[in-house]
Amino acid sequence: MMGEQIRFGGRVVGGFLGTDAPPQSAIVAAVLAYRGAWDAYVLAVLRNLTSVADSFDAVAGQPPAGFTSDELRKLGAAYRDQAQAMLAAWNQFAGLKPNQIEEQSGVILKAWEETIVKISSLAADEKVDRFAPGMKWPDPPSQDVQHKVLSDLQAVAVDPSFLGILGLTGSRALQKVDGGLSGLAAIPEWIAAHKTGLIVGGVALGGVVVLGALSPYVKLLAAAVPRRRTA
Repeated sequence: MMGEQIRFGGRVVGGFLGTDAPPQSAIVAAVLAYRGAWDAYVLAVLRNLTSVADSFDAVAGQPPAGFTSDELRKLGAAYRDQAQAMLAAWNQFAGLKPNQIEEQSGVILKAWEETIVKISSLAADEKVDRFAPGMKWPDPPSQDVQHKVLSDLQAVAVDPSFLGILGLTGSRALQKVDGGLSGLAAIPEWIAAHKTGLIVGGVALGGVVVLGALSPYVKLLAAAVPRRRTA
């Protein structure tokens, strides 16, 4: 990951750490793993948004009802500018030295997550489907992948509690679908307060609630909470 290249539209636009970067720490590796999990998604959405801008331009000569040629050209320019601005936001930390990434890890991760959410919101605009129908949009990283990345951050003492697991919620816009790892510390106290337990795959975590299907979040709970075997 040290020589990670930044590509857009098939063109290399820079290396994240540069070719002369010194060896990474575990923290830097975990931070860059977060970026690596999302990079393909972000760049694919940005390429699509640039294509959407081209679609606005293409129909501006014969605008459909409700739009003027000028409005469509302005929309095309706006989408193109937004795609470039979001690419700049995604790459704003390129060139930092590993020690700088380590020191600014929280700022970097928060900025990346905010950029991801903004990009997905642009893609979810209803005008996208009207003027660029049939476009294939990428899937975000699976929840398993996202949980693994957050777990790895936590393992090297980077607090991931301000991050969330992002998922589709009825459109192409991504929203937090659970609180990431932020709720793990409070789970044993919650169980004690509610006199409730979880039986997870034959492992009892206090008592009596049986879950037939496990989400990745519950799998993490099974690893995080003290266990006792069922009879």
